[in-house]
Amino acid sequence: ETTGLDPKSDRVLEVAMVVTDPNLVELSSCDLLIGSVYDVDFLRGCDPFVVDMHTRNGLIDALVAADIEDRFEVRDRWDTAFDWLAINGFGPGGVYLAGNSVHFDRAFLLAADNRFADILHHRQVDVSSFKVLYELVAGRKGAKPESNHRAMGDVRSSIEELRPYLKLFQKEFTT
Repeated sequence: ETTGLDPKSDRVLEVAMVVTDPNLVELSSCDLLIGSVYDVDFLRGCDPFVVDMHTRNGLIDALVAADIEDRFEVRDRWDTAFDWLAINGFGPGGVYLAGNSVHFDRAFLLAADNRFADILHHRQVDVSSFKVLYELVAGRKGAKPESNHRAMGDVRSSIEELRPYLKLFQKEFTT
């Protein structure tokens, strides 16, 4: 979750990561508040839609409760993310970023910490692309994800949205 849509001027507030097997069974997960109380002050000056969304979903309250005041602590939180990736066996170029409109996430991650340039694979899985293709070919609406606009909820929602498209692939390639 972020303070807006521009990775050059907005900030990352929360990240979530989930490792799945090829059948989208969750194997491990990590959810981190990245933002600080300084970002809460910054957020209050942002688009009212974003402020309202993060007020209703509890993210602003969570950031205030975490009371992360030291910018070095924020760096430690990114370190925690990289440690979690390493513990789960991901090295340079090993992370396939996946989700809805995942180019947005990639841009924010790269802007937030240049170490992502080394660990993210150049390929990514964009769930929204599968949805667009399905709608064009099938002539009907694809799955509509539920979103609470919190990082882990959005990740798990993307996984659930991908599930029926994966089943179509599995059916095609196993029959």
